[in-house]
Amino acid sequence: MEQTTCAASGDSLTRRTVSNSTEAARAEEDLQARDDDAPSREEETRHEQEEEMEDSEDDEEARERLMLAEAKKLSAEVKQNPWRGADGALTFQRLAELYRHLGEYEKLNRTARLACVYCPVGEEFLLSWLEEEKRVARLLSGAAFESSFPSHQLPLPREQHLHIRRLYRLARFVLPSVSLALSHLRFEEAAFFASSGAFSFSRSSSSSVSPSSVVSAEGIRGMFEEALDDFALHALEGPCLWAAYRHFEDSFSFRLPAWATSLTST
Repeated sequence: MEQTTCAASGDSLTRRTVSNSTEAARAEEDLQARDDDAPSREEETRHEQEEEMEDSEDDEEARERLMLAEAKKLSAEVKQNPWRGADGALTFQRLAELYRHLGEYEKLNRTARLACVYCPVGEEFLLSWLEEEKRVARLLSGAAFESSFPSHQLPLPREQHLHIRRLYRLARFVLPSVSLALSHLRFEEAAFFASSGAFSFSRSSSSSVSPSSVVSAEGIRGMFEEALDDFALHALEGPCLWAAYRHFEDSFSFRLPAWATSLTST
């Protein structure tokens, strides 16, 4: 009896050992299979990402083609009949928006100018156009400065500054507005303070780079007085102009001692 029991126990132990060995072998095979599949899965993931990028590029190209087709159609419409009142203004605005997305900045400028001539335009459209023109001007002139400051903090070269000033005067003629006047004055102020000591340029710099010859304290005061003649009595926005004028004079007076010291030291 005892021999039979021992034999049965031995057989059971042998079966468990064989079973454990089989399971271990299977686990090792599964692990090896996963290791073999890992490169293929990575390759599949990379392939899927590449396909998504290609699809995104295709979608972008398709959108660009649609915008080009729409811009061509609207351009033909405004050339044929620019005198279309409010509808014409919406057409010009949409065309300008398309040119902005497409990076056609010269066409954007021309479209906005034509809108000012032919249609009633809103303040928001004019301010958006002017900001876009200033952004493009800074991008074009950024390489002209040997400075570590960001381009949006630097004064524009003379020609670019005069170009933006002409656009402001056109916009303010088309639509007299306190917001447009303040935007123009802040643009002139920023150029004046930047070119009057906030940044230093080498003596060998070309005169076309510095706008100091076209921006002066007297000139800015004259612009403020001109704007105040038009809007000083405006019930809501007149005080904003007075506050901006006081802020300019305070800033100018605050900087005078430092400028005098720098001039004396040189």
